[in-house]
Amino acid sequence: MTYEEFIEAFKARAESELSYDPALMKFYPQGYTSDDPKIFEFIQDTNKKFSGDEASPWLTKDILLLTCKDKSGAELSQRIAIRDVYDDAQKEGFDAMFDEVRKSQPDPDVIDMERVNKRSSAEYDDMKAQLIIRPLNYGLHMSDLRGCVYERVGDFALVLYQLLGDAEHSIASSKIMREELERWGMSSRKDEVMRDALANTARLYPACVFDNRGAETPDDEKEADFLTGEFERKDITIDGKYIFLSTFRVTNGAVSLFYPGVVEKMMSITGGPFWAVFMNINDVLIFETGDKSAENYAKVARVGGGRAEMLSVRVYRCDKNGISPV
Repeated sequence: MTYEEFIEAFKARAESELSYDPALMKFYPQGYTSDDPKIFEFIQDTNKKFSGDEASPWLTKDILLLTCKDKSGAELSQRIAIRDVYDDAQKEGFDAMFDEVRKSQPDPDVIDMERVNKRSSAEYDDMKAQLIIRPLNYGLHMSDLRGCVYERVGDFALVLYQLLGDAEHSIASSKIMREELERWGMSSRKDEVMRDALANTARLYPACVFDNRGAETPDDEKEADFLTGEFERKDITIDGKYIFLSTFRVTNGAVSLFYPGVVEKMMSITGGPFWAVFMNINDVLIFETGDKSAENYAKVARVGGGRAEMLSVRVYRCDKNGISPV
């Protein structure tokens, strides 16, 4: 399938399976620019998301913009770095690639409006079970994080959110502001709030690895609950190089490394401290300390991909003292 044929097949499937309006699908080629201020802002924001280069006035990747509408008629859009997705499809197959895109699409029906409406009057005890943590690259989202509640870890941030809705392939959430902590009387207890939210995230989206025991091919490997399963290192190592860590939902999977007990259990499996590379906001690769291939993977993470946003360009050391850049 040629690149052009792939784009048409992708658009047709996005219409039939994901309810995107074909009349609202727009393709923007790499190198595209515009004098229209709104489109120029779109170009800079897209470059920032997919390649970290917001200074360029030209698109740095081919982008397919998909749009659907929610119940109120408001438009929800998803940007796809379509050339990167095409390359992924050559390796993984069209179905596997499209399933990953499906998981990341915005769901117009997922938001629980009762949660939205009650938030302004809720007390902390009412909100506690709705709080989760999501990871964002700090440089890409610095302006978006003003007034928000978060913790810095190297070049990214663990951000406090309210979970507004959850469907099979979509998580709807909204950032919590510092003034809300003040209203709840929790400003001096931020660490406690972040721990509560991380515990919720771990409960809702358990950490997982790929168990290769009995698998004849990579496709036979099974997702396994990392904290409840019993593993030796060889059971979950991929290509003899690394361990893949995420969540069963994939979306937001990078935060799984911070779940209570995950680093400790990983150290018991690896035999001590280890290195981690955040390939994007969804995926973490675990390496032996000193493994030069980790640095190569970190360079790949800098470039980004077609389906998930970049999180970090650093290699991180994980040990009994926590998680910090190498």
